[in-house]
Amino acid sequence: MHALNREWRSKDAPTNVLSFPMLTRDELLALPLDGAPVMLGDVALAWETCSHEAVEKEISPQSHAAHLIVHGLLHLSGRDHHDALEADAMEALEIKALATMGFDDPYGTSQA
Repeated sequence: MHALNREWRSKDAPTNVLSFPMLTRDELLALPLDGAPVMLGDVALAWETCSHEAVEKEISPQSHAAHLIVHGLLHLSGRDHHDALEADAMEALEIKALATMGFDDPYGTSQA
């Protein structure tokens, strides 16, 4: 993951998840709703990093992996978190998607 992050994002550091989209957000939005499935791209998960982070966060590796995969899929859908507004919107989508799968809010911000 460190090598991938360096090669594709010019960031010389390890990371927990990387997304490699095949379409831009505009291309995704232009797709017909009733068309054939489209390959969005690839998501690479660093399981060892994910597992260590889960221990640090005192959560299950499955919960953290689900969060990272949802995060990566949102990147494939053209979402990002370059500014606070985008980050808040992306986090809200992550929380909602994870809740539908039975996972807790990974940011601890949900109201009971």
